[in-house]
Amino acid sequence: MAEHLLPTLFVWFPPATLLGQAAQEALEARREESSEEPPNSMLALRFQPRRVVEELQRVARTAQVEPREQAMALATVANLACDDILVRHFHEHWQTAWVEALVYETRDAP
Repeated sequence: MAEHLLPTLFVWFPPATLLGQAAQEALEARREESSEEPPNSMLALRFQPRRVVEELQRVARTAQVEPREQAMALATVANLACDDILVRHFHEHWQTAWVEALVYETRDAP
C-alpha cells in the first residue's frame, strides 16, 4: 500500500486526475483483497480517515508500529494538520515544477 500512496506526502492528488484515481483504485483493491481489515497505512488517512483510525486503534491494542510507519504517519499528520505543508513546499520548489503536468493529467489528456 505504501508504494502506491507515498507520493501523496509530496504531490497533490486531485480526485479527477489519473493520480487521484490511481490512489482510490489502490485503496479499493486493498479493501477487496482483505475486506475485514482496513488499510494498514497511515498514508490512506487523507482518503479513508474512518477506516485508518479504526486500524490505528486496533494496532495500538495489539502490535508495535515500525519506525518507517511512524515516520510516514508523522508526515501524513503534519500535512493534514498544517494545510499540506510538505506538498506545498514540494510544489513551490523551482526544480519540481515539471511535476505539475503529471499532477493534473486526466484521462482526456492527449
